[in-house]
Amino acid sequence: MDRVLFDTTVLCGALLTRGVNYKLLELAQIPTLFEPVISEVVVCEFIANCRRGMRGTIYTEEEIDLFFEGFAPLLNFENIERIQIGRQLWVDVTKSKQPIGHFLYHLFQLRTGQRKEELLIALDHEGKKLKDIDPCDIHVMFGALEHDCNILLTANVDDFPKTFGKVEVVRPGAYYEYFDGTIRSRSLKLGKIESEVNEINQLVYNPSYSKINNEYFRRCVESNERSRKACKCGRN
Repeated sequence: MDRVLFDTTVLCGALLTRGVNYKLLELAQIPTLFEPVISEVVVCEFIANCRRGMRGTIYTEEEIDLFFEGFAPLLNFENIERIQIGRQLWVDVTKSKQPIGHFLYHLFQLRTGQRKEELLIALDHEGKKLKDIDPCDIHVMFGALEHDCNILLTANVDDFPKTFGKVEVVRPGAYYEYFDGTIRSRSLKLGKIESEVNEINQLVYNPSYSKINNEYFRRCVESNERSRKACKCGRN
């Protein structure tokens, strides 16, 4: 079964429209399809984007609460994963020409004490280097590695290598089409899946609990916003 990390673009897309991103979050609540992974940093980025505004709309705290409540228990506090780095990661610009796989290998070993040898060979043929990657996106790649994901879902596929280690970077639309075909091959209808999702939501829906959880993430956002300017996003 795939283990799939959702990046911030998936959450933002799900809030803006009930399109592919929204449907993937619904499917993520069906335990037999794939294992979703959403990190604290991604949730904090999402809340910060809501507050700053997306497509001309600034979202209120109540609207953010409703979004979290609508995807309980997926977005409940206990189901959000921690990672060992954040957006404020400092990147040594003298290593800008280092292959991104090598950089991730050493960073992962430094932070976890573990080695992922596949990072040293998977990217050599692609030519992606550290300077080609926004340092503020490295936490997404690290999170996928730390939580043993094999899929990273993002709308910004051009900002990442096609693969790093055992992780494949995939657009939400492509992944949804894959599942749509899988569902059809199993003779399942989307309506049946949606009914199962609704049943799950009815069992676990708890607005007051969700609002309490969101207060934690808001404090994380405020801390993240203070450190955002320190993020070394310049490129050589």
